[in-house]
Amino acid sequence: GTDRSEALSLSADGNVVVGLSGGTAFRWTKATGMLALPGRSIFGPVVVTGDGKTVYATELSTSGFQVIRWASDGSVIRYSNPPGVSASFAEAVSSDGSVVVGLQELSGNHRGLATAWYSPTEITHLGSLRGGTYAKATGVNANGTVIVGVAADGATHGQSTIFRWTRATGMQSLAEWIVSRRSEEH
Repeated sequence: GTDRSEALSLSADGNVVVGLSGGTAFRWTKATGMLALPGRSIFGPVVVTGDGKTVYATELSTSGFQVIRWASDGSVIRYSNPPGVSASFAEAVSSDGSVVVGLQELSGNHRGLATAWYSPTEITHLGSLRGGTYAKATGVNANGTVIVGVAADGATHGQSTIFRWTRATGMQSLAEWIVSRRSEEH
């Protein structure tokens, strides 16, 4: 066992807590207590959907870092890395469970791509910020339509900038988005 456990996320009603205990993901409820989730070498964050039924994290497997999903029915799904991707990392999940966001690293150059997984095989790379070479999605709204994160901004020689992404607008720096909102109001 381990003498350190860390709670990392909770369901919308606060009745399901997930986290890490010695490299093992866990799911806790008052009724069940802390239950280990199957998997090897789990890395945080460990995140849970709003209803508490689905948990996501990153697993170091024999094929590298990949996203892993546990459902309340006991099923486990590992999201295989597509060709050209050496690693995938889950960072957040929408409350409704429709999208998991994070980062994929390209083989060879370790360029980071902000990524949204709508299923194990439906993956969207969120683009770059004015030609920047790194982006990581770190948060998503309740229904998965707005994603935020951090990106290297090509216009500022790779300076880290907060971004906001939607299907309609693509990736925008937070400053660009604020300016566009102000011009819409006037």
